[in-house]
Amino acid sequence: YYALANNTWASSSVYGEQVHPLDALDPKHAPFIEITTGASAHVPWDELKTPLWESDNKPINDGRQYAPFFYHHWQVFLLASLMRTGVKIIFNPEDEALADAVWKFELDDPKVRGRLRTDYNLEGRHEAREIREFADEFNAVAYFEAYFNNARNALIHNVDKKTGRFCSKDWKYLRAREKALAVEAMTRYSVSPAELLKFIERQCDWWSTATDRGPKLVADEYKRNIASALDMYFHVTGETFEDVLAKVGSSRGYFKPILKVIFPSWIEEQRELAELSLENWVNQRMTALPKPFTMTKADVSAFCDWIDANNLHQIYWQFSRLIELGRRDDDIHRAALAAEVVGLANLAELVANVVAEEHKVKTRGATLRPKLWNIASAAKLQRLRRALEKFHQRTGTGKSTLKRRLAQIKQIKRGGKLAPVLRALLSLQVIPNEGSHLGLVRFDADELYDMVETMVVATLMIWRMR
Repeated sequence: YYALANNTWASSSVYGEQVHPLDALDPKHAPFIEITTGASAHVPWDELKTPLWESDNKPINDGRQYAPFFYHHWQVFLLASLMRTGVKIIFNPEDEALADAVWKFELDDPKVRGRLRTDYNLEGRHEAREIREFADEFNAVAYFEAYFNNARNALIHNVDKKTGRFCSKDWKYLRAREKALAVEAMTRYSVSPAELLKFIERQCDWWSTATDRGPKLVADEYKRNIASALDMYFHVTGETFEDVLAKVGSSRGYFKPILKVIFPSWIEEQRELAELSLENWVNQRMTALPKPFTMTKADVSAFCDWIDANNLHQIYWQFSRLIELGRRDDDIHRAALAAEVVGLANLAELVANVVAEEHKVKTRGATLRPKLWNIASAAKLQRLRRALEKFHQRTGTGKSTLKRRLAQIKQIKRGGKLAPVLRALLSLQVIPNEGSHLGLVRFDADELYDMVETMVVATLMIWRMR
């Protein structure tokens, strides 16, 4: 016990990287320490007491303090599966005699048993057996985690206090150390890459079971353990997350790779939601437009690809906020919705900046108005540019209200088939001017949602002028 209690393993930040005392036992200590895992007969705690001396002819025990028990974190999975195993006894609790018999567990009487129904759950029992079969894989991951955390803690005092990051030298060392520990752990427990991959697959199933049946903390722990196993696999094989996605595949009825369910990508999830909304707006307002502004479902996907390539992920954040807000109409939600309108207008200008750069048009120092004029010219849409110039005075609210300007813009018929594009781009210019400086407090929820739709459609129109 002295060898375990007086070790420096837990203080690597002070003493540097250490070898765990159970991995470097002194031969004279080895006979007193059991480090194997597996099923064994239960031993009551009282039998683990060690008499040290007698007082008044009574033994004075060590209170088990000299026979401590240590557990691997992964054994919680075994415990959770065993706790899910059992028999549910169903009976009429209003039958006092029957309830008393069940409470006292006096079930020998066939008449009592005949009035009971039992529900056996053996699923957890089978799962526990499976978990034991992967003890080497669990131990390898635990070894990898423990030693990497020990190495990282040894350098914790070198972390930059401002950024919270390791310096380049320490970061490179930790990456190399992590890879070496992955190989070391798999060698120590004789785990092959194929066995580790199978282990990841089975953990995904166990995570799914824990997610469905609870407790949630067990599912969270499976997720963490899967992440560590994946790190090991990546280091040893050189494969990527996308490679493993294809190998693990789908299971438990999910319509996407199960690893994407366990480790969802915020960008991918929000993109899916954004595409659905964009397709709806495109169908309503852009399918009948002339080229280059007409859009299809495939164009929406291409737009999102372009958004991802240019790191303009603000649009996904805006859409997630709109979904959270819903179609409610009260002071708080109108204020939040007004902020999203201004945010979408800002995003539209960011899109315009990138489109202008693709056309070799300078944007620094320019306002949105000349940017749109120059983009239209670069896209060889001179008619649109002339119309934007002609009606640019309707984008100012210095001598008029925003509501009046929007009403005037809606009345514009010039431009023929391009008239909807003209109206959207003019609205894009006038709305953020007042929204940013004076706010949009005089508009109801329906008017604000119309502005949201106009900002989004205007953004798509700018993109179509690439």
